[in-house]
Amino acid sequence: MNTALPSAGAAAERRPRAAHVKSVQRSPGGPRWTKGDRVQPLALLDVDDALLTAATVVAVTGDSIQTINRKVKAGRFPPPIAHGERDRRWVAWQVREHLREQARAQGVVREREAA
Repeated sequence: MNTALPSAGAAAERRPRAAHVKSVQRSPGGPRWTKGDRVQPLALLDVDDALLTAATVVAVTGDSIQTINRKVKAGRFPPPIAHGERDRRWVAWQVREHLREQARAQGVVREREAA
């Protein structure tokens, strides 16, 4: 009688894939979640006191996190605030104003008319 167990590869092929599998990186120590999962809805930019994650600021500005860090160090981007021991967040109104100032300096923003 053959009591061999099916291989782990065969069992993994039969299991349905979860919807979140695309955001999981395979690594020797097991699955690791990517920080890209922490992108927030862009509607948070309209909430003045919302705290934006680095992934959201990257998505909004189009700059890499390294470029944002260089701009913060040079004083050309609003500094983040500490959010826990290792996390940092940007205040939405500061990021929004920075983007508006950049666009205004390049002449691509029309001034709003008073209603």
